[in-house]
Order: sequence, then C-alpha cells, then structure tokens
Amino acid sequence: MPKFTLFHLCVVAASLYIVSAVTEEEIKAFRKAIRPIIETCSEEYGVVSGDVQTAKDNKDANAVKPCFTECVLRKIGLLDTNGYYDAERGLHGLRKFVKNDEDFAKFQVVAMKCTKVNDIPVSKDETRCDRAMLVLGCGFDNIAEMPLK
Repeated sequence: MPKFTLFHLCVVAASLYIVSAVTEEEIKAFRKAIRPIIETCSEEYGVVSGDVQTAKDNKDANAVKPCFTECVLRKIGLLDTNGYYDAERGLHGLRKFVKNDEDFAKFQVVAMKCTKVNDIPVSKDETRCDRAMLVLGCGFDNIAEMPLK
C-alpha cells in the first residue's frame, strides 16, 4: 500500500507526496487516514499497485483508471459533489499534515494554479472522472514547484 499512498499524497494539494517538513508521525497519520479510501476505490475500480506505480514513475495521469482517481479525490475532498476541483477544501485537509507555513504556501500556489481545470470542458457522460484526471495531471505538471522529497 505505500505505493498507493505516495501516489495519492501527490494528489492531495494537487500533489501531496511526503513533504520535507512533515514529521514521521504526520506521515503515518496521513497514510492511516488515506489507506481505507485507496483500498475501497481500488476494489471498486479494479486498480492494482502496478498501475499506480506506473502513473507515479511516469508522471502520467492516464496510467490509472479515471474513475478510480475520481473516487479517491472525491473521498479526500478534492472534488465536490458535482465533480469540480475544490482547492480550498483540499488545502484545508492538507493543512492537517503540512505544519510548516513556508511549505504549505508552496502547496497553496500550486493548488490555486490547478483551479483552472474547472474551466476546461469535459465529456458530459464522464464529467467527474475526466475532471479528476485533469486535477491529477495538473499536480504532475506542477510537481517541481512543491516542497517534496
């Protein structure tokens, strides 16, 4: 499950990997909180750790099933009930794990930058899943701006 955790840590602030200022206790708390979500969504959408590892290694949002990503993002609060990216809610959740103000500010910049995904047209039938992939893609596109190990 650590590979799932690393992948979705990338997503939380449009990318929540293990942050340099986060203590081991905070990392463990985050992993404990997100593990049941990832397991539930993995079972629901038939996603295996190899899919997630490929996406993470290649920074390729398309390597995982879009509706799996939507499931995780919705359950952690990054997507609202209509499938739109909710940066403020995501940052609120992220704040529990990133205590360092300087690091958090860097995540804020990326999170707000990624709000542009809400303006991109997506297919009517798969709105939530398509938008989730845009959020994940934005996180990967901006990963260099985040305070990551």
